[in-house]
Amino acid sequence: MDSVHHGMRFTTSIRVMRVDRATGLETGRVPGIQRGGSIERNMDTTVTEQASLDLVGDALFGSDLLRIWTDLTYADGTRESIPLGTFLPDGPKRTVIGSQGASSIPLTLLGRLRELWDALFPGF
Repeated sequence: MDSVHHGMRFTTSIRVMRVDRATGLETGRVPGIQRGGSIERNMDTTVTEQASLDLVGDALFGSDLLRIWTDLTYADGTRESIPLGTFLPDGPKRTVIGSQGASSIPLTLLGRLRELWDALFPGF
């Protein structure tokens, strides 16, 4: 964010994209992301980043990664997108909500350092 927009009001939305592990390129938006969720960063842990979110629909990500963006729209109409992290999805675990049988899938998203930790210290 530049100094002109620093004090300006803005609205924000979150966008979750699939990322091809081999190329690092985004291949499409993940539909069905529900409001809420979290991203945590803790430098005192082995895997410093972790996130959680809920989605409705299929959660078959294969070996794909997920990248979370925040999209800002400033009062003057200027837009900016900021990447919040690229994560390994760990799921699905389906839960049923309410009497209509609608279901959501809570996902735990692990930071990319998890891959390094698993490679260096298998079995931990």
